[in-house]
Amino acid sequence: MFEAYCDASGIFAERFQSIGIISGNTANLERLRNELTSILESNDIKEIKFVGIKRQDSKKDRTAQQFIFRTINEFIALGLTRVDVLTWDTTDSRHSTPGRNDSENLGILYYHLLCNLTKRYPRAYWNVIVDKDEKVNFDTLRDCINNKMLQPPIAPSLELIVSSRQIEALETVKDIREAESDEEPLVQLADLFAGMARFSREKGIECCNWLAIYGNPEQPPFPDLLAQPGIQDYGKSDECRFKLIGELCRVCKKHRLGVNINKRKYLWTPDPTSPINFWPYEPQGEYDKAPVKRQ
Repeated sequence: MFEAYCDASGIFAERFQSIGIISGNTANLERLRNELTSILESNDIKEIKFVGIKRQDSKKDRTAQQFIFRTINEFIALGLTRVDVLTWDTTDSRHSTPGRNDSENLGILYYHLLCNLTKRYPRAYWNVIVDKDEKVNFDTLRDCINNKMLQPPIAPSLELIVSSRQIEALETVKDIREAESDEEPLVQLADLFAGMARFSREKGIECCNWLAIYGNPEQPPFPDLLAQPGIQDYGKSDECRFKLIGELCRVCKKHRLGVNINKRKYLWTPDPTSPINFWPYEPQGEYDKAPVKRQ
């Protein structure tokens, strides 16, 4: 059995929004959960969220860095778990539709991301765990994913012969349930990755500029770079998050995971088969439009 732990960032409030998913088989995710719980307890923190990371060297900052390092070094780099993050721009041609239905749109983007994930493991069965605050009809989402993954579909002529129990046995996603994020460290981890991806879309140029000067801990900043106008105008919260993203990129580079921030000025993975996949959603054509609210 496989599991996927999900959380979203910036939903219904920010221009850039994202969904993060931590996935793997149940045994590996239980080991990762125990590691994350140990980190929380050692730092005397009940819950870590990206929006709460505001000051360098604080307990929350240290906890976030330890979450990332432990997850990548001991699980992702060894092929034991996977991270997928889908990020979108609400001003693009898909989302700038008047009267956009944000709840239905979020469900559709969850559908795209979960279908993309489950197709990578064609003979696996899944339980999906989401943050309780998400405003999505998850029963409908589960049915849509299973209908998509049930290939070829059962012919109408066989529906009277094949029992509902037999159909249920073929379904890829067995259950989608909600969890309180402060009680589930894997949902908190999904929030961290979703938050970093969204923030990098929002302030990616500033992040790259900051990392170019301060991103190498072994090399002090050059005085001529520090003297450039506006180079030190970033707030402490932003600088703390820039550093966290820089540490993420550094450890990904160490393990050759292909995560890139410099080319597009936001977190992006050119090869979606990488076990850390930052996926910027791009409209598929004029037909690709977000759903609108019904009159």
